[in-house]
Parts: sequence; structure tokens; C-alpha cells
Amino acid sequence: MPRIQIKILAALSALVMMVAVTTGLLAERGLRAQVIADIERALGENARLVGLDVAEVPFDTSQIPQLNRIAAAAAAATLARVTLIDARGRVLADSELSESEIPTLENHGSLEEVAAALDGKIGRTIRTSRSAGRSLIYVAAPVAHDGSGQVRGVVRLAL
Repeated sequence: MPRIQIKILAALSALVMMVAVTTGLLAERGLRAQVIADIERALGENARLVGLDVAEVPFDTSQIPQLNRIAAAAAAATLARVTLIDARGRVLADSELSESEIPTLENHGSLEEVAAALDGKIGRTIRTSRSAGRSLIYVAAPVAHDGSGQVRGVVRLAL
């Protein structure tokens, strides 16, 4: 084979390799975005369903044992971490923490997804959890409004 043909073959091989790598990277990015969107959608649907389970339970410290039972049952059913937060941003129950650990948590009212839910919207974000120490997808939904029209609390799921 003449030398020029070898050089052309090498250049074409390198070009094919670059196209294959670029295509793979773009496909991975698109697939990742789709998987995250699917997880967020499922978490949002489950958060609204958990919100129906806690609709009649007062979001206050007197109900912490009951809220913890609901959070644990919802976590088992959804395979997600479940956090129940009152209207002031105080965590009342968390499926991955004991009742004694809950009071040590910071106020969650300023967290992006919780703030959106306290405003009556579905909130979504991806960040590293301080308490879990790993990156999680968070989706928070407001708990049904009471007679005063105020959000009573937030159901947040994380995966």
C-alpha cells in the first residue's frame, strides 16, 4: 500500500473515532437528562400522593410520632427518602433519621425546592445532602391548603 493511502486511512480512522466519541458523549448527556426528568416526574407524583396521606394530620410537634410513621411507610412504598416539613421550614419527620436527630437539622425553609413548595408550587433541585453526604434529586410538594388558604407544610422526596 502506498504511503499516501496509509496516511489517508489513518486520518479517516482518527476522524471516525472522534465522531464516535462525540456521539457517545452527546447520547450520554441526553440520556442522563431524560433519566433525571423521569425521576423528578415520579418523585413529584409520589410527593403529591404522600401529601394526601398527611392532609388530615396537623403539621406540628405534637404529631411527630405519627408523621414519622407516615414518612417511613411512604419511603418503603416509594423507595425514596421522605421528609415532612412544617410551614416555617422546620423538619418534623424524615425517613432516614431518628426522632432524636430531627431537632438538630437546620431550618429547610430557604432550600430551593422547599421554598417553592411553601409558595404553593412543585420545587425541584439536585444537590449534595448535608445529612446524607451524597448527591440527591429533591422534589417538594405543598401539603393541601387548610381553610385559611395557607400551605400547611411540605412533603419532600429525594432519590
